[in-house]
Amino acid sequence: MNTRTDTLKGDYTLAEEIDWEAAYKEYLPRVYNFFCYRVSDESLAEDLTAGTFEKAWRARSRFRRDLSAFSTWLFTIARNVAA
Repeated sequence: MNTRTDTLKGDYTLAEEIDWEAAYKEYLPRVYNFFCYRVSDESLAEDLTAGTFEKAWRARSRFRRDLSAFSTWLFTIARNVAA
């Protein structure tokens, strides 16, 4: 399946080259739904989603596309935020 995830993983060699606006637009609904399922509270899900993207932005220099897909990295952060 050729998704934007594949593009984010394959087209960028450095984390700084990721189109963060496009990544945010693509993954915002998925991360938000992940939290809605986990916490069953829309307001808390919004806060956790924002926290996930903030942590991802701050940790962007540690993203290694040779080790994982962008979505894997982002959802690892989301799982840690939820913990």
